[in-house]
Amino acid sequence: MTDNWNRSLLLLVRVMVALVLLTPLVVMEGYFEAGSYLLPGTLFPFIVGKAVYSHTIIEIAFGFWIVLALRDRTRRVPSSWILLILVVYVLVSALSAATGVSLQRSIWSTYERMQGVNDIVHWVIYVWILTSVFRSWHDWYWLLNFNLAVSVVMGLLGLSQHLEVGILSFLKATPRLDITLGNPTYVGAYMLVNVMISLGFLSHSLLRPSDLKPTVAQQRRRRRAKRPRDRSIWKFPEMWWRTFWVFALALDLNILYLSGTRAAVAGLAAGFLVLAIGYIILGHIRHLRIACMVFVGGIIALMVVFMFVRTSDWFHVIADNNVMLRRLANTGISDESMEGRVDSVLVGLRGFAARPILGWGPENFAVAYDRYVTADIISGGASNFDQAHNKPVEELATKGIVGFSSYIAIWLSVPRPHRVFRFCWR
Repeated sequence: MTDNWNRSLLLLVRVMVALVLLTPLVVMEGYFEAGSYLLPGTLFPFIVGKAVYSHTIIEIAFGFWIVLALRDRTRRVPSSWILLILVVYVLVSALSAATGVSLQRSIWSTYERMQGVNDIVHWVIYVWILTSVFRSWHDWYWLLNFNLAVSVVMGLLGLSQHLEVGILSFLKATPRLDITLGNPTYVGAYMLVNVMISLGFLSHSLLRPSDLKPTVAQQRRRRRAKRPRDRSIWKFPEMWWRTFWVFALALDLNILYLSGTRAAVAGLAAGFLVLAIGYIILGHIRHLRIACMVFVGGIIALMVVFMFVRTSDWFHVIADNNVMLRRLANTGISDESMEGRVDSVLVGLRGFAARPILGWGPENFAVAYDRYVTADIISGGASNFDQAHNKPVEELATKGIVGFSSYIAIWLSVPRPHRVFRFCWR
């Protein structure tokens, strides 16, 4: 009976964790009646609804997980440097909020952002639950594929917005797709992550069995676990899985492109470039090394050609009908978006210099910006910034060197980054 209860609780927590992945689809659209008045559901329908939904599901999952952890020791938070540093980051953020200029804003943020210490705490708890109830390859396999399925739904909604099908009333035709996220930049970042997930699964499925041979450490962990490998992930024919991954990859790449998010495209290209160069240096399969050399050479040649043709008349004729090409052609120091972000970074560094230890407090960047913005920046057309739009500068200005150090420590604590190239070393 105890085992049945534990399994039921585990299933319930896993379902709640998966439901959080539906957050990108949540929009608080519509109106409600207040007496004789009809008021909008919220001032920021793409932000507030997502925060309320995700926080609520995480809190419910947390309650069930506590019961599960008390009943089953194997489902408690595992020992990990990353999890410990995340806790330190939360504590530093809370200390910075307490010493900052607005405790209320640091904790609760604003309706436009819905971040702050409260939001950080929720997502750190979410990470605790994830690492406690998702331990095996089988667990993560299904969770990440569920996330891919959500991205496919998002992509189909994006196509409906692009083609002006009108499936949802708020999906109006725009030059750049924002779908249910309300911001094309968020769409680009979201699709970029799912492009990498689909590529990862597709690449893994194409590996030879000899390439999947477990390491000595993995073999030891499996012997200690004394549990047979769960192969239920292969109940579906591999062809269907690959078809799904290829479809998700193609759709998400298309939506990423239609979002016009230059940074996402640049990040994707840079990632492939680094991976290709890494294989050229460390790889052993001759034809793959040649393919990587061709890829690197092609990317460099494409960049050089683009720099020369982007000012030509015929290129602008093509770019006028393509939002991504148009935005890439306008990329540069003189770009209005770039100018605003450079100015924001400079002002943020001034704010950091004024309060270097714990900063101005989370979500208080706007105070530092208004304090140190100059007349020439305002005359240049830069609007008010409530965030730095640069994560390192944001951490420095709002949490000081202490918060910035704990933030960097999270990335430095990622175990064995050399595993990215482990197949290249064979």
